Amino acid sequence: MSKWLSEMAPRGMGLGPSDFLDIVQDIIKKEKRKTVFKNDRPSYTWYYNFMARNSHIVEKRKESSLENSRAKVTSKQLDEWFDNYKKFVSQLHLLNQPQRIYNADESGFSMGSKPSSVIGPTKKNCPSNPPHLCGQTKKRLTGMFCANAEGDVIPPFLVYPQPKPTAYDPLIGSRNGTVIEYTEKGWMNSKTFLEFLKHFNKYACSERPVILLVDSVSSHMSIEVFTFAKSNGIELYRLQPNATHFLQPLDNGVFGPLKKIWYQTVRKFTKEHPGQSIGKETFAAKLNEAFMQFYKPLTVANSFKTTGIFPVDRSRISENIVKPSITFQDNSSMAAGNSMSTKVEPSCTLAEDNQSCATVCAERSIEKQSQQDVTESCVASGLGLLAEIALADINNNEVDCSSRSCTSKVIDVDETVSPVILQALVYPTSSTNTNSRK
Repeated sequence: MSKWLSEMAPRGMGLGPSDFLDIVQDIIKKEKRKTVFKNDRPSYTWYYNFMARNSHIVEKRKESSLENSRAKVTSKQLDEWFDNYKKFVSQLHLLNQPQRIYNADESGFSMGSKPSSVIGPTKKNCPSNPPHLCGQTKKRLTGMFCANAEGDVIPPFLVYPQPKPTAYDPLIGSRNGTVIEYTEKGWMNSKTFLEFLKHFNKYACSERPVILLVDSVSSHMSIEVFTFAKSNGIELYRLQPNATHFLQPLDNGVFGPLKKIWYQTVRKFTKEHPGQSIGKETFAAKLNEAFMQFYKPLTVANSFKTTGIFPVDRSRISENIVKPSITFQDNSSMAAGNSMSTKVEPSCTLAEDNQSCATVCAERSIEKQSQQDVTESCVASGLGLLAEIALADINNNEVDCSSRSCTSKVIDVDETVSPVILQALVYPTSSTNTNSRK
């Protein structure tokens, strides 16, 4: 059971305590077991004991949000992208040239800060939470950053909403070389991306060609953009779509720590200037202030290393990251897999509770009724995998083979079913002693 829980969570189908107890209740009812549980549902005391006994396998974790489009990225797609990317870099003879591998990405910076914990009066004296002067949280300005695998960062390229100010200079206090472009809504488009390429061409490594890795946003793709890039020795290369959350260096090692310091900078500004918010006139200067506190060349270079961009290394991307894609396998692929089924020994993990044999009954996984049930349950829902993968004929801790040949213990299971889950479904036998089943 614990191995099943550990396997399902990385797929994006993890269970909370209540959901898990519902699954156990469902198993008990389908097996028609007699338990001491009220309405056949284990208590939270049982749940806490279960977690304690299996603390080396599972623990309660906080989920991170993942959109469906990103969850569908498969290991095969990632393998193909890395193969093609490595060939591309090799053809340009840049496998050992970190100063010529760049990544550019844009991000919105909020003009408001986030609330945090502060020292204040006790709840007894002041029941309500202390207020946080956050500024303008709904207002954002866009910044385009670009860095190479050696850790160098070119001056930022900022995009502001129109109109262009005439009463003040928005670049006062900014980093030397910073450029500001103005669009109707303050977003990047094909025209401003072309201007960014000109900015990049000015500050990038003088040795050419150079590779510029960008995401698949449509504003980055146009005939004018590619023509200018090609004529200036800039080789644009597209990152795997929907994989930038783990493949793009700036997303993984730069924007996170930079924005953490940015919010501290905004918070400091609102305290020093009550009633005022950072705007177009001060954004560039305050962004430079935050950047100078964040910037360490090694931190930037490590973001390329941990994503496998440079040195090119597919193994840097853990298989756990793409495991949610298993959830989206369609019925046709599952049906096709049936023709390539593998013989496995079904199994089930037991956890012996010294206080009550009811715990043992509740934690015992169970055998499947038929091979068809396995396939149907895997296709229908990962959450029902444990309950539906195998209903058992277990009497007195032994498998009843009277209604079928004992050779049926070896069943055909679709090869897409994880071996880890299958390993978690071991039959208890009369020869299995108590200690080995704990």
